[in-house]
Amino acid sequence: MNMSRSELVAELAAVERRGKATRYPPALRKAAVEYCDKRRASGLSWKKIGRSLRANPDTLRRWHTEMGGAIVVPAAALVPVEVVEVQEPASPAPAAPQSLQLTSPGGYRVDGLTVELAAQLLQALL
Repeated sequence: MNMSRSELVAELAAVERRGKATRYPPALRKAAVEYCDKRRASGLSWKKIGRSLRANPDTLRRWHTEMGGAIVVPAAALVPVEVVEVQEPASPAPAAPQSLQLTSPGGYRVDGLTVELAAQLLQALL
């Protein structure tokens, strides 16, 4: 049973609530699962599908699992990868001078200190 989005929305809305729960007919659940499979294959999330059908996405996901719906990985999840070999530089780059960061208990922060400057600052503060 292939239903359009508008048909599904109308059918889902027409089902009467009984107490706290709404009992949807199995045929309607199956149609919703088929619709969800198609939409998931195009990359839509459960939340977006639920919003478009005006239905709870967790309910749609549960029906999908119960009925053994197709496990669909959105197409955007896979991307082409190219592996390239990295050439090592002829001579190693000079090491950057080590810098320190000093943070006071009050939240003041000083970045980029050399060891000597950090020692001088600590001596001046103590």
